[in-house]
Amino acid sequence: MRRMILDQDTSRIQINLWREAAVLEVNLGERVRVTHMKCSNTDYGLQLQSSNYTKIEKPKDEVFFADIVGVMEPEEEGSSSSSSGSSSSSSSGGGGSSSAEPLLQVLTESGSILLIDRATWQPFEERLTISKLKVEMSVEGRRITKMRLVNEA
Repeated sequence: MRRMILDQDTSRIQINLWREAAVLEVNLGERVRVTHMKCSNTDYGLQLQSSNYTKIEKPKDEVFFADIVGVMEPEEEGSSSSSSGSSSSSSSGGGGSSSAEPLLQVLTESGSILLIDRATWQPFEERLTISKLKVEMSVEGRRITKMRLVNEA
């Protein structure tokens, strides 16, 4: 048996993996997708239990196109500072390395809020002050891993 705690944004739940579901190697901060779980109410609150059909997968990066309309620093304990564009309040979930790398929140025209490293965002910063950016990006969970401008022809 293996016990894990899954975090997504501000939600947290303990899961108990039995049998084959406990075999996959998962590291702290790594993104995983877990399906076919049973929910049970215990003395410790709600917990998820694996079933015979439980699958654990490591998701691949998704590539899609978007229009970026704003960027801001995540709010932390009452302080906020906007860079440019729209502002929005959302917790800064993401990879386990978020405390080591400074992250920014990116607002897309569709209303999605994604996270990006400052170093990855730096080349695009000045262009956003002129107009919205049309980009192609690779996203893992909510975190942008690669991004490039799309030429409008």
